[in-house]
Amino acid sequence: MTKFAVFTDEGFPAGFYIEELHGTRMRPIYGPVPEPTEDEPNPVAPIIGEEPNPDCLIPSDAIPITEQQWRAFINNNGLRKWQDGHVVPYEPPTPKPVVPDRLSRRQFRLALIDAGLLEQVEGWIATQDIRTQAAYADSSTFLRTDEMLQQGFAGLGFTEEQINQFFTAAASL
Repeated sequence: MTKFAVFTDEGFPAGFYIEELHGTRMRPIYGPVPEPTEDEPNPVAPIIGEEPNPDCLIPSDAIPITEQQWRAFINNNGLRKWQDGHVVPYEPPTPKPVVPDRLSRRQFRLALIDAGLLEQVEGWIATQDIRTQAAYADSSTFLRTDEMLQQGFAGLGFTEEQINQFFTAAASL
């Protein structure tokens, strides 16, 4: 059973094909049927060549692969790629952590408590204008990009990385 594969530019499988299912790439060209003889009363037309099979569903850019190569891809989904005619191991990059864009009031306050910042933040809030105090007291959600929140983190001396760490840790609470 001949297998074929199409690969992306990066070497990852984009599709697998087998001739038994998708048709042979080439089909035989038959010559004339010989006259029956005593030795061969039902002669068969000889194959005199071959031609591309128009019914074949295997893409023209598909390349033949062995059963072993096919199994390496199937048994290690996403962890193998095609390189210079060989199946080679592939280790996907570690995904970048997703920094949440919002926290619930509960998550935000618990994270402040865990960081030992609740009293400091509430003390800073108490020195701010009435709108900032109301926004803090009445918010059910704290948006990462909120201008008042950014000012509060800046007032605490937080870097962008520290804010990201705060939001990431708080999201698990």
